Amino acid sequence: MSAVKLSEQRCPSCNAPLQVGAADATVTCRYCGNSISIQRQKGRVAPPVTTFGSPGHVPSTVLYIPTAATVGASVLPALIPLVIVIVVALVGAISALGRRFVSLPVTCRPNETITISGKKYDGKETPIVAGVNCKITIKDSTLTSTEPIVKGGINLELRIVNSKLTSKATALDLSATNAKVWISDKSEVHGDEAGLHGENNVELEVKDSTVSGGQDGLSFGSNAKVSLVSATIKGKEHGIHSTSGAKITSKGSTITSDEAGVVLESSGGSFDARSTTIKSGDVGLSLEHSADVKLAEKSSIASTKGDAVSCKGSTSKLQIEDTKIEGHEAGLRLGGNSELRLRKGAQVKGDALGITADYNLKLTVDGATVESAGPAVQGKTGAEVRVTAGSQVKGSPAFTFASNPSRFDVAEGTTTGEKQLDGRSAAQPTRPSDMSAMRSVLDASSAQVRSCKDAKGGALQVRIEVAASGKVTSATAVSSTVSKAVESCALAKVRALTFPARSGTTTIQMGYTL
Repeated sequence: MSAVKLSEQRCPSCNAPLQVGAADATVTCRYCGNSISIQRQKGRVAPPVTTFGSPGHVPSTVLYIPTAATVGASVLPALIPLVIVIVVALVGAISALGRRFVSLPVTCRPNETITISGKKYDGKETPIVAGVNCKITIKDSTLTSTEPIVKGGINLELRIVNSKLTSKATALDLSATNAKVWISDKSEVHGDEAGLHGENNVELEVKDSTVSGGQDGLSFGSNAKVSLVSATIKGKEHGIHSTSGAKITSKGSTITSDEAGVVLESSGGSFDARSTTIKSGDVGLSLEHSADVKLAEKSSIASTKGDAVSCKGSTSKLQIEDTKIEGHEAGLRLGGNSELRLRKGAQVKGDALGITADYNLKLTVDGATVESAGPAVQGKTGAEVRVTAGSQVKGSPAFTFASNPSRFDVAEGTTTGEKQLDGRSAAQPTRPSDMSAMRSVLDASSAQVRSCKDAKGGALQVRIEVAASGKVTSATAVSSTVSKAVESCALAKVRALTFPARSGTTTIQMGYTL
């Protein structure tokens, strides 16, 4: 015989526990003694029981027990908040995992993660717009647009894997701050304006991939951190351009530009390259202010029109080892207070000048080679020079300084050419006959320079340095109101001039009206 199944209820008279069997019609309460009538009615919920003796209490002797359907109906309101919590949790989990099945264009909402895989897009809109704290992965995709491919957002994390992105504007327009970008696995990113432009605090890694731009390959505001590994960076105006504080490391990479390979405008930047090649027209590596430079492991920097390396500011530090530096004008052009260490395997060559520096140059040549058809090493005042055995300095002359260096420690057999250490390299008085011959060359140059003019016109003041051989070793714009293209053309014309040979070097300032 099976046991009777009891359910615990509450006495409607005194609220005491009351055991009710499944078939009971009446039950006597053991506490108040009342006989309680049991009524089971579908859809009827028992009225609230008031405590015995409480105000308004009227003892009841009827107990209503709802059926299972009624119980479900009464429990449903309690379940609704729980369902809402579960749904919210699921939405959060989905947001954290990210959207994988997206159509383009798409907007990545704040704090969202999205993955774009195997997509093709060719349109006139920005295919991906990023909000704050977005995490975006583009994989195995080909995206083309007249607008930027990716635009936005603060604290963006962007990964581009084995994808091709092409834009008529800037491909990756990261105008907000603190973006982190990884480009890898033979990806190609091209913008007719720039491949990538980022503002402050951008962190970028390019690995086994190419980034190119019609103007700049990579363009940054302040404090960029850039890592290039087996990367190719191309830009018509600049391969890489940063306004201030950029830290750039490169290994096994190539940077090319028609004008400037790498430009670090303000102070505090650094460039550390291993097995890296920079090829450019006007200048390979340009440091507008102080910076730290390390070149090693068969790196090379070449300029076909100007200086290979130009440090316009002061207090730059350069350490070059197992690297080839070659410029059409100067191999290395340094500002004041520069420190240059050329170590084993370093080769510096300039068609007009090997190394030219402002005041207080500190130069160490240790197992390296410096060579030029003009002066190999040219400086002003306060220079300190040390050349160890096994090095080679070849030029006409080998050394020329405006005043005697404070230190000149050069090992025997390391130089080919004169050592002009007593100021003979300074500008010399020009004899009337020499001046007449030079004036003829300058007059002829006016017509050549005017061939560069455009509709804008303007004026250009040029400082010209002429070696004893008559070759122009330097031509720089002192002031200019002409366009950049005209200035570049005019300076090229001046650099091609040849003056009559004379003793010492000559400095000329010439004005041109275009």
